[in-house]
Amino acid sequence: MPVASHGAEAGKTGEVTSLEFSFAVLVDRVDFLSGLGATEFFHVDDRSTLFVDDAALDPLGASALSIAQIGAAAAHLEALMRSRESAGASSAPAFVLLRAALESASWAIWLLEPDDRDERMRRALRRHWSDSRESDALSRALTGGTGGDDAHWARAHRRWFAGVPVEAAQAPAPASGVVAAAAAVVEDFTETAGAAAVITSSWNGFGSVAIARFEADGEMFAGSLSMVLDVAETALSLFHGRASAASARPDDAPTLAHLRGR
Repeated sequence: MPVASHGAEAGKTGEVTSLEFSFAVLVDRVDFLSGLGATEFFHVDDRSTLFVDDAALDPLGASALSIAQIGAAAAHLEALMRSRESAGASSAPAFVLLRAALESASWAIWLLEPDDRDERMRRALRRHWSDSRESDALSRALTGGTGGDDAHWARAHRRWFAGVPVEAAQAPAPASGVVAAAAAVVEDFTETAGAAAVITSSWNGFGSVAIARFEADGEMFAGSLSMVLDVAETALSLFHGRASAASARPDDAPTLAHLRGR
């Protein structure tokens, strides 16, 4: 099978190659991302704009969606690092996990990025609806269950988006569109020209490696992992910006007043 790239991995015995050094840095970045769940990083300050988003969509909430997606990306990358430690681990499972981590982090960016609160809430509602439908479908398939209660979703929709047709509010966001939107944000955030095209093409390409249509060497793996970490770290930055007290905006006041008047 063809190899996707041809980096020289081997050096003389006892020497640290540039690839090995790069990989050590990547391990540190994965460890940092994975360790955040045990810290206060994901605390949503009650003066932040994300706190208002949560209150507006109560009891569905908004922050839990992006926290879950960032956590999923971290978990995929943790599993990836463990798989790479296994003797003889092939590239196929590694790229399954890279693709999943990239997609998870992209969802977090898609949910958090819009400055307009209405758009953030619309995206959160679409995601909540998709999650509910997928959960119900699995429940019916496995146990013959009848599905969950959509009352909370319907109430949030009526409260904020009564003028938006239900069909539009429930339309699933395709993963390809989410990854493309997130890729553009990462390109701006990292100030790396062409990053968006690399991210979107990699998301597709990872699938080909994952089903063993071609192999990837160590250099491609390291570059791919670094790129996925760029996406995850952009999601972290967006979350911090929305969840900190400094994110409070003048347009939060009317929303808070409306909530307190309910």
